[in-house]
Amino acid sequence: MHPTDQNTQSPLIIFGIGNPGEEYAKSRHNLGMMCVQNFAKSHLLKFTNSSKYTRYGKGIICNQEIIVARPKLFVNECGTAIIYLQQKFLIPYSNFIILVDDMDIPCGKIRIRTSGKSGGHNGIRSIIDKTGTDQFSRIRIGIGHPPEKNNSINWVLGDPSSQESLILKDAIATTTKAITSIIKHGIKPSMDIFNQKN
Repeated sequence: MHPTDQNTQSPLIIFGIGNPGEEYAKSRHNLGMMCVQNFAKSHLLKFTNSSKYTRYGKGIICNQEIIVARPKLFVNECGTAIIYLQQKFLIPYSNFIILVDDMDIPCGKIRIRTSGKSGGHNGIRSIIDKTGTDQFSRIRIGIGHPPEKNNSINWVLGDPSSQESLILKDAIATTTKAITSIIKHGIKPSMDIFNQKN
């Protein structure tokens, strides 16, 4: 059995990484949050619950209980939100699907992984550091590298160009399809479909 395939009696939590605040709402670093919001909207789920650490909502998709969540903390603190959700719902970390931007993937491409290191992403690093495990699934959405190698902070916190925005709009829609596929068919079959497409 594999993460998000074995414990379907427990909820699956779809968590989109991003920074709170209007100034960051359209930034590349908030792509994970954009994806969870799009997924929630497409399945008529609302973020009706709120805590100090996160906003979240619940629903049923294909007979599976789903929780959609986004942080109220900054990216480098989002592990605290994951701890809160895990303790509240008493589910294994393998039942989390984290949505995250990734500079090492070309803009608009996605990759599904079931575990792994942070890849230099402060949000994933925070989750691993706080939980003590990297055994959680993630969908990495590519934002590409900045033109200047030493400009990564400005790159992730900056807004995409109009051309990039069109590409990322498609990537957000693809991510919603990938999450839905994971819920319906499991993560391994979904990896075979969506990782090959990209």
